[in-house]
Amino acid sequence: MATIKVLIEGYAKPLDKGWKANSTVCLVTVGDKKIITDPGCNRETLLKALDNENLKTGDIDYVFLSHRHPDHILLAGLFENAKYITFDTNLMYNKDVLLEFGEHVLGEDIEIVDTPGHVNEHLSLVVDTPEGKVAIAGDVI
Repeated sequence: MATIKVLIEGYAKPLDKGWKANSTVCLVTVGDKKIITDPGCNRETLLKALDNENLKTGDIDYVFLSHRHPDHILLAGLFENAKYITFDTNLMYNKDVLLEFGEHVLGEDIEIVDTPGHVNEHLSLVVDTPEGKVAIAGDVI
């Protein structure tokens, strides 16, 4: 079964003329695959969280991007060996190759589902864990 660890707890705090925000970032491990969800926009915090798990950016196999908001996607390019599962016409990016993907491309314990609402193009993960099913849904977990 898959495991989920929250690496960064997301936040959205209003400022006088804007927001201070970063997505919740999860590490999903299934078999020998390591998946980062919505890597956010705070580079220092993300790199520290990976280091705390004894991981480097090159250790990540997949990056899952739930939707297009900058506080979710700005750091996606850090993971040099990863394939990218995106909301963008539901394609998986492997460097410069765009591939269709099935709902279980990340493994039988992880289902990718369309969840429009927050934005029209929005994906979520439903993950079977030892504690039960967990939904990772962008701005809600």
